Amino acid sequence: HTVSVSLKQGGTLSASLSRFGDVFGEMEVGVIRAGEAAGNLDKMLLKLSQQLDKSNALQIKLVTASIYPLAVLFVLIVAAWGMLAFVIPSLVGMLLEGGLTEEELPVLTRILIGMSDFLANYWWAVLVGALIIYFTVKIWAESEAGKYRWDILKLEFPVVGDLLRKVYVLRFVSTLGILIESGLPVIRSLEIVAQSISSQMYALKTWEVISRVKNGQKISEALSDSSFLFPETVTQMMAVGEQTASVGKIAQKIGDHYDQEIDNSLKRLTSLFEPIMIVLVGATVALLALAIL
Repeated sequence: HTVSVSLKQGGTLSASLSRFGDVFGEMEVGVIRAGEAAGNLDKMLLKLSQQLDKSNALQIKLVTASIYPLAVLFVLIVAAWGMLAFVIPSLVGMLLEGGLTEEELPVLTRILIGMSDFLANYWWAVLVGALIIYFTVKIWAESEAGKYRWDILKLEFPVVGDLLRKVYVLRFVSTLGILIESGLPVIRSLEIVAQSISSQMYALKTWEVISRVKNGQKISEALSDSSFLFPETVTQMMAVGEQTASVGKIAQKIGDHYDQEIDNSLKRLTSLFEPIMIVLVGATVALLALAIL
C-alpha cells in the first residue's frame, strides 16, 4: 500500500522499494532502477524473477541436503542418551544384586557405567558447557577478528568447503551478470555484489577487485591471483567476456555451469554421507551392545 501511494504521488518504483531495505536488497532495487532508466522495466522484472527463483531453489537444495545427516545425528544422540540415562543404571543394579563388583566388569562396561553416572549427576554441567561453547564460538565468529577466520575455516573444511566455494562463486557471477545485463555500470554492479554476498572473504575480495578495476585492471586480472576463491576456469571465461564486451552474458553462463556443479556436488555428498552415517550408527550400537553383553 505504501509503495502504491508513493507511485501515485510521482515517485519511482525503485525509490519506493528502497525504503524497505529489510525486504528488498541492493540487487533488486538496482536492477529495477536500471530497468526504469532504460525503459525496459518489464524485461528486468522478468530476469529478476528468474534470478530469485534460482536463488530460492539453491537454498532449498542446500537445506534438503543437510536434513538427512542432521536428523541421523540427532536420533543417534537421543538414543545414546536414553541408553546411558535409563538402560545402563538398570543393568548396573541387576549386576550388583547378582554379587558382582564394578572392578570385576570389563573395561568397556566400566567406561559406560562411568559415563552413565556422570550424565545422571552432572547433566546440568554438560548442558551449561554446551551453551557456553556455543555462545563463545558465536560471539567470536561475529567479532571483527573472528568472522574472517571463521569464514576461512568454513571454506577450508574438507568436502563441505568445496561446496561452499561453488555456492559463493555462483552467487557472485549470477548477481554480477544480472546487474550488468540490466545496464548498471561495472563498478556499481561490483559494489552491490560486495554488499549482498554473505561470505566475508568473497566480500573482501570483491572490494579489492573494485579498487583494482578503478585503477584500470580488468575483472579477470583482479580475480586471477585468488584461485582458492575463484577457479582458473572462472577467470578465463570472464576474460573472454571482457574481450567480447559480453561480461554480463558470460557471467550468467558461468552461473548456469556452477548451478549444475552444485547439483552434482550435493548428490556426491549425499552418497558419501549415507555410508558414513550407517557406519557411525553401527559402531555406536555395537559398542553399547558389547558393553551390555
